[in-house]
Amino acid sequence: VDKNAPEVWKRMMDSLSPQDVFEALDNHEKETITKWQENRNVLIVRRIQDEVETELETETTLLRESTPFVRVKMHSIDPREGRCESALLTIWDPTEEQLGLLKEGTSLQIQNLIVR
Repeated sequence: VDKNAPEVWKRMMDSLSPQDVFEALDNHEKETITKWQENRNVLIVRRIQDEVETELETETTLLRESTPFVRVKMHSIDPREGRCESALLTIWDPTEEQLGLLKEGTSLQIQNLIVR
């Protein structure tokens, strides 16, 4: 990043006491240093972002295989016995049709469910 730095910056950074060198500069040189520091920060952030993005694009171990699922809270209503029970139903890899049926407030009759 510093290869394109102004000469006054390079002189200051090569010195044993950069702060003392900065204090001895005239206003124009101080302004040049201040502008370079702001530009340098932007360049460093951009470079880091580019390096991270490049690494993410080339790193295949970051990809994670997953199976979509939906969890639905179900309530059973038995009008004969007057009781209400509930359970959490997990549907692995649901189809679009299944997702369309599972809307809030929808009544479904499901038979032969297996508990795991």
